Amino acid sequence: MDVRPAHAYLDPGTGSILLQSTLALIAGTAVTLKLYWSKLKGLIWRRRPEQEHRADRDE
Repeated sequence: MDVRPAHAYLDPGTGSILLQSTLALIAGTAVTLKLYWSKLKGLIWRRRPEQEHRADRDE
């Protein structure tokens, strides 16, 4: 088995930076979803005009 040197070094701060980046991504996504939740909900649960008329008739 031939072992060759990698000529690379990852210092202890590399893991910390990766963890911070991951947490920042999660926090940023959560804040964005919170800010735009009502707009996203409106897009997802948009009712068709036909359904609105049916709902009005049922009341």
